[in-house]
Amino acid sequence: CVTAQSNGLGYLWVDTCCIDQEDQTDVHRNVKNMYSYYRNSRICYAYLVDTDMQEVAESRFGQSRWFTRGWTLQELLAPPEVIFFDSKWVHIGTRTTLCAEISSVTGIPEDIVRGSTSFLDVDVQERMSWSVLRKTTRSVDRAYCLFGILGVSIEPDYTEDLVTAITRLQEAFFERYPEK
Repeated sequence: CVTAQSNGLGYLWVDTCCIDQEDQTDVHRNVKNMYSYYRNSRICYAYLVDTDMQEVAESRFGQSRWFTRGWTLQELLAPPEVIFFDSKWVHIGTRTTLCAEISSVTGIPEDIVRGSTSFLDVDVQERMSWSVLRKTTRSVDRAYCLFGILGVSIEPDYTEDLVTAITRLQEAFFERYPEK
């Protein structure tokens, strides 16, 4: 909160605190809107809980689990600015200053990481490739975490399996972008 205040921010949204996982209506609403939260934010703070910059060389920054989680792909690409902190809230750098390393770790081109080219201008297969090795707690979230990356949304259904969710997501994509 102190960091947010020092950046002149009046509000802070933390998904693990602000989404009531026991309330399916709240979960569904937030899953559908997650991308827009990040896109409309001023800053996204990426807290790398498994990274201690005092113990680990900067070159190991990219080994954080943060880069393997499904939901963090939109945290990386949607906001206008991303600031990385280690487990002790020590400033590591920004998406811009760490661009080359982030690109190397994620396979996402530097111009996309920097934000100088919109990821929505990139071929859909390439965008999807950025998520292949990422993991989610619930398998079906591997589809849902791509809503913003693909520019589409479907109603989340946590009773369906991953194949069904991906099929519905593809159908929504081709309905919205028939020329793709």
